[in-house]
Amino acid sequence: KGRVGSDIIEIKGQLDEDSFQIEIQKGKRKELQAGAIQKKEKKQSSSSSSWSRDANMAFTALDNANFKCENDQDHETFISARTGNQFVEAHHLIPMEYQGEFTVSIDVPENIISLCPNCHRAFHNSIISNQEKLISKFYESRSYLLKERNITITKEKIFEYYKTTPNNV
Repeated sequence: KGRVGSDIIEIKGQLDEDSFQIEIQKGKRKELQAGAIQKKEKKQSSSSSSWSRDANMAFTALDNANFKCENDQDHETFISARTGNQFVEAHHLIPMEYQGEFTVSIDVPENIISLCPNCHRAFHNSIISNQEKLISKFYESRSYLLKERNITITKEKIFEYYKTTPNNV
């Protein structure tokens, strides 16, 4: 890090995100029982730790959305070679880095939004006012679904997460 600069951390985070999005394309639909899902253990490596994400959970969320951008269903991308459907990406409304604040898993389809790559980048990189519009839109449509999984959170808390999370990965 001293030799290459602090940006190396952000590069690794983006590579992990890109790898996860590719892994989702190979996913399979998961049939889930109602209610809370037990959270997984935190993954530890020599240089960092992160919460496990299940590509099959994300695939299920994309499948539930019929592989369309949930922000605007008219957004078109391209046909994925792996799924045969429009290419979309998975985004956790409640960022996974905050999994430790919850007693149940937040890696559930109800917390995962199907987005075209442009809208996904807007969640991560747009100005706060745009992020807040997106958060509000999806919080309003999903808060009751999250509660069915025993995930209780306020919209203001999610705003706080996005203001303090670099690139909201």
